[in-house]
Amino acid sequence: MTNEPNNMSHGISFTTTNHLITAHTSYPSNGTSWIIDSGATDHITCSFDNFQNFSKIKPIHINLPNGSVVIAHLSGTVQLSSQLIIRDVLYVPNFKFNLLSISKLLTCADYILNFSNFQCEIQEKKSLKTIGLAKLKHGLYHLETYTKSIHTPPKTTFINNFSTPPVTNSNLWHFRLGHLSGNRLNTLHKSFPFISKYVDENCDICHLAKQKKLSYSPSANRALKPFDLIHMDLWGPFSQSSVHGHKYFLTIVDDFSRYTWIVLLKTKGDVCIHVQNFVSLIENQFHLSIKCIRSDNSPEFLQKHFFASKGILHQTSCIYTPQQNGRVERKHQHILNVARALMFQSQLPKQYWSYAVKHAIYLINCIPSPIIDNKTPFELLHEHNPDFSNLKFFGCLSYASTNFPRQKFDVRAKRGVFLGYQTGTK
Repeated sequence: MTNEPNNMSHGISFTTTNHLITAHTSYPSNGTSWIIDSGATDHITCSFDNFQNFSKIKPIHINLPNGSVVIAHLSGTVQLSSQLIIRDVLYVPNFKFNLLSISKLLTCADYILNFSNFQCEIQEKKSLKTIGLAKLKHGLYHLETYTKSIHTPPKTTFINNFSTPPVTNSNLWHFRLGHLSGNRLNTLHKSFPFISKYVDENCDICHLAKQKKLSYSPSANRALKPFDLIHMDLWGPFSQSSVHGHKYFLTIVDDFSRYTWIVLLKTKGDVCIHVQNFVSLIENQFHLSIKCIRSDNSPEFLQKHFFASKGILHQTSCIYTPQQNGRVERKHQHILNVARALMFQSQLPKQYWSYAVKHAIYLINCIPSPIIDNKTPFELLHEHNPDFSNLKFFGCLSYASTNFPRQKFDVRAKRGVFLGYQTGTK
């Protein structure tokens, strides 16, 4: 292939043109077969599906050996395997085969080609690792790496250099419950047999979402009744605002049941009114009074007149000693562990972190805890078991019925992403 700057024309000169055409008249091509060619100066593909990404280019005229001319309008990148990526590939739909230019492989990438009587190995220049293999068929070298790497379903997909295991029967509930540990899954299995038992699998997401250095020392003290002691803390600000503009969340934990509430906040100044609203909520919905609230020394929690009017004892931790407010600090760690796993699993943009946090709380309240005798916070607070019948895993594909009015042949549903359950909505 030779470049002609005046008319942007490419002429392909095959050293074995007749053999090439003869081979492909008897050797059918489905657009995935790649031939290593020493006569072409550019990579060429005949299938648009081969591109990983592409862009429009100035029209390039390609002269074929039989005298006809075809024009390439697109050029892009093709990934033949996880390690073999070729760029500046011309798209020529008139071809019935794909070409790998030897000269371009050697000059534009750090590859080495080793030919023998029956095969050609493509190696990395530095490590000499084989990343592609072509077998001799009908006098031509056909690349085999492409078919194996692209068309065989991979065992795992990779996001940001870590692997995401595929959904199977054994790990479906592990995903649905926010990457719950094996012990707690087995505990749930005893009460809910339809939840599959834990299978010891290496889950990358669990390590990345839950890895920690040291844990706080456990406390043996526990309130005797719901709302005798409430822990509160403010988390944030997060550098990425949520899709609705939130940067903080207020965490509220009942010491007896470990039931947790969170309130999403846009500013720290909103804490004061939400603490007062929560006290009113408990009095109205549970007909109980909060006796003690424990928090750190943040000024948002210093409401002496309000607490005094309600007869609530406000306890604060010592300065620079978050361990004294350890129940809610550990709860933050638990929430973020689950929320990170949900975000990694769903691959949603970061601005949806608020939905992941809310769904994490929903799951945590329904999961048995050894701290409360392997009961669930939901059960201890509401005195009946949670309902798992409609539980789906966060970020899964969902379909919503289209709004009325609609005509007979209009679409009946639209695709969406499951983001959790709205409080107060059936």
